[in-house]
Amino acid sequence: MARERSAADDAAIRQGEADLHSWDHRRRLVVEAVVLAFAALYAFLVLGGGEAPAVVSWGFLVLAVLIRTASWHWGDRAARIDGARVDFALRHHRLVGWTRADAVRARAQQRLHRAGLVRAVWVTVSVVLAACVVVPLVADPPRPQLAVVAGVALVASGVQLRLHERSLTEARRWLADPPA
Repeated sequence: MARERSAADDAAIRQGEADLHSWDHRRRLVVEAVVLAFAALYAFLVLGGGEAPAVVSWGFLVLAVLIRTASWHWGDRAARIDGARVDFALRHHRLVGWTRADAVRARAQQRLHRAGLVRAVWVTVSVVLAACVVVPLVADPPRPQLAVVAGVALVASGVQLRLHERSLTEARRWLADPPA
């Protein structure tokens, strides 16, 4: 038989949900800022700095903004919030709001199961991007714009690899000692 929730339980759930929404909103804004910054850098260095007219560069940037805004606005909000609850629980090592412990455990196991594949993909992407940094610089004539864009992407792939390792640490911690 399910027990009735007390006022303290309701307050804890509301506070947890408020923490979750704040964290998810900040996380999404950072992702969007990084994507748009890369699009702006690409548009400025490659399209605007090359033979293409500046209107093409700005058109590309506006198109990137519209695509990101549409995917953010019309995406599956319920699935995104459920996923954010699970990610928040793993990151902060506590259940929050309406998060189910079995969903968090399943996500932690999934992360560990896919660890090798994800690591191999990011290492491969990093090697290809490193080649994309070197080749334009040694080409005749050198193309430093392409090297800069590839260098920024290389740094981003390194950050993604570091974030992946952190998520594995979070998953191992949850599975070793799940909070009550």
